[in-house]
Parts: sequence; C-alpha cells; structure tokens
Amino acid sequence: MVTQEDYEFAQQNPSFRQRFLDRIDLEDVGQYTKQVKYNPLAEEGEMIPTMRVRRSFGVRGGLIMPLNLGVIFKSTIEVYPSAFDRSFRPKLGDFLSVLIDHEGEHIRRGLTDPFLYIKASMILDEDEMIKLGMEEEIQIYQSQLTNVRKRNCSKRFIRGIEDRLNTYSGAIQFVDCVRPPHKLYKPYLSS
Repeated sequence: MVTQEDYEFAQQNPSFRQRFLDRIDLEDVGQYTKQVKYNPLAEEGEMIPTMRVRRSFGVRGGLIMPLNLGVIFKSTIEVYPSAFDRSFRPKLGDFLSVLIDHEGEHIRRGLTDPFLYIKASMILDEDEMIKLGMEEEIQIYQSQLTNVRKRNCSKRFIRGIEDRLNTYSGAIQFVDCVRPPHKLYKPYLSS
C-alpha cells in the first residue's frame, strides 16, 4: 500500500520510483499484470506517454500471437517520468487512476478478446482501425471516470479525462461525416 507522501517522494526522487511502483496494490488488475516497470527513457523517435501496456507476443505453430492469454502470459505496464509530473497529477489518486483504471482496463480488454485487432486488421482499412482504437479509448475513459471519487482524484485531472473524451468523440464524429459509409472488407478480401 502506498500513500500520498510516498507518491510525493517518488515525484521528487526518480531513484525511488521503481520501489514505489513495486509497493502499489494493483487490485484485480494484478492478476493480469506481469510487472509495473519504471522506464526513464523512451525508444528513439517515439512520443513519450505517461504509461503504456506492453503485451507479450510469440510464435506458436508458425503464427504470431499474443502470449498474454490467461495467467501465464501477463502484460507489463511501463511507467515513464511524465507520469510523476506534479502539474498534471498532483494527487496519488490521479496516478492510480491512470495505472489501474486506464492501463489496467487495456489489459483486461486484451484478455477478453486478445485477437480483436488482428481480426479487425483483416477486414478494416487503416482509418477504420484508428477509429476502432479511438472507440476503445472512449470506453476506457468512461470506465475510468466511474472510479474518480473512489480514488479522490483532483478536479484538474477529472477535467483532463473529460476533455480527452470530448476530443475522441469529436474526432469520431468528424471521421464519420467526411468519409463514405464504412467498407466492410478490404478490396482484396471481397473479390
């Protein structure tokens, strides 16, 4: 169990961050999580998120497939320095909301249908795959909002979630307005 004081100490002391992460009770997300790992560096050329789920993949019978099926193959949540930024996440509840209620929900959904994106990529074009990802984010942000009182999140943090929900919702409406009706199959699959 961690406290607000532990979180503030981790914000000020990067060398303490992994120990802080190791002490967090991940609640029901823990059963699906291999580890929560502090990563002070992003890969070259990538945008730096606050946190991200890294799923395990491997080859079985010549097919590339997710290895996080069930308890044996769990996902890793990587936490970056920006997750400890006091100006965006002043309260421990804000941090836990992202870690457990947002990234943890990504893990849960990945276990519910680990092949969703593989199956969808066979019939959807790139724009529709982006829209599918935005729709998932909307559902996860809505789910995350259900726990903000329980976590005692800051008002600024809650407004940030609501702003992201509005942004994703607006983007999906825009895509639906400017694109022709959805194609159900890629041209090479329908011929």
